Amino acid sequence: MKKIYLILVLIVGLQTQAQFFEGFEGAVFPPPGWITANTGSGTDSWKLNRPPFPAYEGSNCAFIDRFNTPQSTAGYWLITPAITVAAHTPLTFFNRQSLIGDDATTLYQIRVSTTSQSDLSSFSVLDSWGETDLSSPALTYEQKVVSLDAYVGQTVYLAFVRITVQPTLVVSGDRWLVDNVTVGPTNVVGGLAQYSMNGLCDADSTTLFDHIPIDAQSAAGTDRVFTSAEGNYSYTSLNNTFTLAPNPNIGGYFTITPSSYTYNFATLGNAETANFCIAPNGVHPDLEITLLPRWNLAPGFTIWYDIVYKNKGNQLQSGTVTFHFDDAILEYTSPSSYPAVDAQSAGTLSWNFTDLKPFETRRIGGIALNLNTPTDIPAVNIGDVVNSSAAITTSQTDDTPNDNTSSLSQIVEASHDPNDKIVTEGSVIDIAKVDDYLHYIIRFQNIGTADALKVVVRDILTENLDPATFEMIASSHPCQTTLRNNKLEFAFDNINLPSSIVNEEASHGFVAFKIKPAATVGIGSVIENTASIYFDFNFPIITNTTSTTVATLATNLFDSSDFTIYPNPAQNSITVKADNTAVIQSIILYNLLGQMVNSVSSNTLSASTTIDLSALKAGTYFMEIQSSQGKTTKKFVKL
Repeated sequence: MKKIYLILVLIVGLQTQAQFFEGFEGAVFPPPGWITANTGSGTDSWKLNRPPFPAYEGSNCAFIDRFNTPQSTAGYWLITPAITVAAHTPLTFFNRQSLIGDDATTLYQIRVSTTSQSDLSSFSVLDSWGETDLSSPALTYEQKVVSLDAYVGQTVYLAFVRITVQPTLVVSGDRWLVDNVTVGPTNVVGGLAQYSMNGLCDADSTTLFDHIPIDAQSAAGTDRVFTSAEGNYSYTSLNNTFTLAPNPNIGGYFTITPSSYTYNFATLGNAETANFCIAPNGVHPDLEITLLPRWNLAPGFTIWYDIVYKNKGNQLQSGTVTFHFDDAILEYTSPSSYPAVDAQSAGTLSWNFTDLKPFETRRIGGIALNLNTPTDIPAVNIGDVVNSSAAITTSQTDDTPNDNTSSLSQIVEASHDPNDKIVTEGSVIDIAKVDDYLHYIIRFQNIGTADALKVVVRDILTENLDPATFEMIASSHPCQTTLRNNKLEFAFDNINLPSSIVNEEASHGFVAFKIKPAATVGIGSVIENTASIYFDFNFPIITNTTSTTVATLATNLFDSSDFTIYPNPAQNSITVKADNTAVIQSIILYNLLGQMVNSVSSNTLSASTTIDLSALKAGTYFMEIQSSQGKTTKKFVKL
């Protein structure tokens, strides 16, 4: 259908028309009232697309090409005419890239000015994307929605700005295609999700909690928003037909009144209130606990942990949280945690808690321990594995006791990136656990020279993860969480994260969530995931890629302690020793993909067998030992 060229109308009544629309189908470019500009070394400008780069709709779209600006920075601006912003009228547009693959040298930004169209210094950044999260997949148009709520009643100029930093003589960055630019009405539904022990949701019985998930289902997919600390939520949609309901993950233990709201609006521009009352259904005690490492381990340094525990059930709970660590190599030297420890013994710290309400989450933060050095006794060296765990207990019988403990096995490293992502289950899981949650932690630190006013973490969930199973665990600071299909975003507005130069401890932050593998995941599947971290709309910091392989890990048919492997970690060789009467029949080494990388023939095996590792790359491997007593699997690290 041919797009309408530059419609500017007043919003009347229910706002049945777009306030502003541009589809770039006119005979001239830039369209009347628009301007283009360049900054830095940029010499070209925005123009209409050309083959083979398609428009989203119709024949034309706005297009900025890749240009060779060696070892310099270039900015390309496309700026709208003046637009008066009405309530609930965000900026929306469709955009895409032209190349598969991501380059960390380009930013795609929306900027706003309330004073001038041509004075580029008057513009401030509204939103920003790197190539990783601009559109997914890269060659598919994706709709972006940018809130203009802060400018209601004001006249603004909006700018589409691509910033490219070309560090070498080779052209870098990607093209940007933009189409169907709209500032117009939306449908807004919001209200309270209230928990009430008596089901009345009256003033005397209501409790409000944050991060209760509210799902919105429409033909475009499923969006998820979360309640604030005051129990409020708000959902903005460009769809006229959708259904709102608390996420079914909280069902079973609760009755929800009403169970859902379905809207079939005739037009955009509607605002409705939808409150949910959540009440107990039967008796279901159910707690969960998660042990979170604030950062990685390094010999001789202080390491920090947080413990998050939550009441997933519908009964008021009181009990004890316990933290276990290896006191031979870790020392809790001072009362650093908050709240303070209630009891302490060798390798154990514990805290008592009372009246933990359904949906309530609490955090024990700042558990600081000193890790031994290579010269201490016992010594801690790079590659060693440090184990710790947390548990939660009460007098009530838990409905799902498996998540009442949380364990970590961490490899000691020489150094680490302060902005990273980890999966606590590690680099391999057994196929038997493919229906269990994976726990992810995205950690960030402000290593700049000034406070970070805003931090945004974006995570494009891989197809091997099931977005419907996403659940928030905790964050270091209050954040607004949204999930649109497979696009996960955590916005830390007004975080004011101090620089590490000023306050190293307070310069850190994190967000933790859990999610299940997709139903299509099987043996050999590799679940990879990466996040982008934005500090005040600077170029994103791309985290490491977490990788978890689904494999068949042999079930121990005998006590694995009957065998010793050493040294572990190993460099050039590793020794397998039978500690009882078992006879070693075969030894096979596998990498994390489940691929065999070495095997030892039976005629070379003995009660103590040394295996040459010199041909293996550094990394984590599995050793399958078949003996006269059965089969077991052990993990080792090749340095």
